[in-house]
Amino acid sequence: MKYELFIFHRSFCIKNLDRNKEGCYTNNGIDDTSYLDADGINGLNLYAYCGNNPVMYSDGSGCSPWWSWLISGLQTLGGLALCFVPGAQGIGVSLMIGGTLGLIANAAAPAIGQAIGGASSIANGWGAFSTGMSLLGLGPIGWVFGGALMLVGGATMAFGANEIVSAATGTNYIQKWTGMSDAAYGWTYFGLNLASSLGQIAGIRYRQIKTRTAIFNSDGSVKQYRYYRSNGNKLYDIDFNHPAYGNPNIKFPHYHGWTGAGTRAKDHQSYIQLIWWLLLGGK
Repeated sequence: MKYELFIFHRSFCIKNLDRNKEGCYTNNGIDDTSYLDADGINGLNLYAYCGNNPVMYSDGSGCSPWWSWLISGLQTLGGLALCFVPGAQGIGVSLMIGGTLGLIANAAAPAIGQAIGGASSIANGWGAFSTGMSLLGLGPIGWVFGGALMLVGGATMAFGANEIVSAATGTNYIQKWTGMSDAAYGWTYFGLNLASSLGQIAGIRYRQIKTRTAIFNSDGSVKQYRYYRSNGNKLYDIDFNHPAYGNPNIKFPHYHGWTGAGTRAKDHQSYIQLIWWLLLGGK
């Protein structure tokens, strides 16, 4: 759809070249408003480009908000990082998929890309929120860290939901209610997603270290650590030493993953092999 703007003394006209219609704004209003139905599927919302607030906002390029690109890129990288944290493969893969789809959609269909970024932010925020909840039973540090992570996760989910609504309606309600500029909003949105991703990595690792169990050698050195999922099920073991059992090629330390059904992997895994094994669901 193409438009030309004609400016006259005390009046101006918008000409719709595709429909061959022209609406003139004068002191008496618009002469023809039949095609300016913002509620209809074929209507025209003149202020969607600036979030329905032409006084405060602008959109010089007509493309996706710059933070949509930033968020989608962050979610792709954050998801990749989470995939390398044992037990975080589920949220990691979902963020990678959402971030990648967001980058593609931002180029082809900005509103869809913005909505996908919002949905991925909700997933990222929920990951942080649930990780925070799992830390609350781990003493004072867990209370503080877990509580802070829950707040960050909740705020990330709120911004994500706002992005979905903004993509659907053209109105950014957080900016409308708070008066935040594009820069303040975009960097806050980015910062919350970054804090949620990093908080999950740190929180999951902290919980695993605090809840692990150890088997000791007779000299008091550690023979094995066993790590657990947030629900208490076994996640993986790391063996530092044990008899070769007829296998002279055993390397230490090595890992053994646990399936959700409680079956321990027999293979002596490297860390990368453990991660790949967990990504495949323990197969």
